[in-house]
Amino acid sequence: LVGQGAGSGLDFISICDQLQRDPEPEVRFVMAQKAVSVAQASSPAAVGGVLVPNLLALVTDSMYRTPQDRAQLAGVLVDLVEHCDANSEAVGRVVGEVSALLASSEESQFVRIQLIESTPKLVAVTGASSPAAKDLMGKVLKFFDLSSQDGGAKAVALAGDMPASGANPVWCWRLRHVASETVGAPELVPLGTDFYREFLAPIVQAALLDQCTLVRVSAITGMATWAARYENAGATPGQWADENVVPALLALRQASETKHPNKSSYALRLTLVYGLECSAGYLSPNGLAQLVSSVADKDVQQEVPNVRVAIARCFARLHQSLDFKGSPAEQMVSGALHKLSGDADMDVKELANAGLAKERLPLTFPHWGPTGAPWCTARVGAAP
Repeated sequence: LVGQGAGSGLDFISICDQLQRDPEPEVRFVMAQKAVSVAQASSPAAVGGVLVPNLLALVTDSMYRTPQDRAQLAGVLVDLVEHCDANSEAVGRVVGEVSALLASSEESQFVRIQLIESTPKLVAVTGASSPAAKDLMGKVLKFFDLSSQDGGAKAVALAGDMPASGANPVWCWRLRHVASETVGAPELVPLGTDFYREFLAPIVQAALLDQCTLVRVSAITGMATWAARYENAGATPGQWADENVVPALLALRQASETKHPNKSSYALRLTLVYGLECSAGYLSPNGLAQLVSSVADKDVQQEVPNVRVAIARCFARLHQSLDFKGSPAEQMVSGALHKLSGDADMDVKELANAGLAKERLPLTFPHWGPTGAPWCTARVGAAP
């Protein structure tokens, strides 16, 4: 029937409409799951006038089936937008409902997670400079706003690693994790550096200070994706990363030294090292030196062995595989590895000595980074 839908006109849509509004919940659910296939065989007017309203009714009905089922249908609903006219009333209704559900403290966490994941699609459809895009990205940023809670210890507790079942806290870490993942969404990266500066840089800034490691790592990975895409966008290679990645990671460096309930853990230092790993290949020689210096000057002597292990692994990879292009970072990395090669911790010592070795070892590989950093293989011979 779907294969003949385009030629069947209103009869085809009428049948689908009846099935989507069937008295049996199971029938409505199965039909809603097939909405994208139906949309592909229908006109934009039919999608916006019939399929979207029916699916909206299911997604926003808190009594319909389970939150997980409605979350699944929420993803289908956003996919339907791509089959509507961009300026149609249906798209406006979907954006309005998504915005309301994102802001609702009563809505299921599962539904909101799905809608956060789908936000980049909506932004791409409505346009980067549209009011809808500004509203949706503002809602995503709000998931990092702990000050809207009762404050103090309760706010911190509500934002902690709570289970995904039962009475979920409004600012559950899972919501913040998905929000941080929007930074590297493939639908948003092509929208340009101005979009990043206005909407994504604030998300990165908030996510890097989050107490959940997954939130911080997702933001860094997304930021590195932008650095790779816009490596040559400035007057000189690496300018974008120098202007965006370096300040963000240096702010993280400063936060790791601040005594605060959310910032006192050595985990922030590990995140900084991960950020250096991800972005090293996209920085200018001076930008690379700034970040390497921020780690080499202070954390090589860090009392927590896990931090020294992370630095030894990171610097070993840089020393063996990265083209430093004359950056003073090369001497900093080499000096730090020599210091760590005599470390009391066996793992630190082994990694540092491996980094100083002439042969390429398993700890390095030619394309290392989110999208493949420009590692220099000629320096130590051909990759295995």
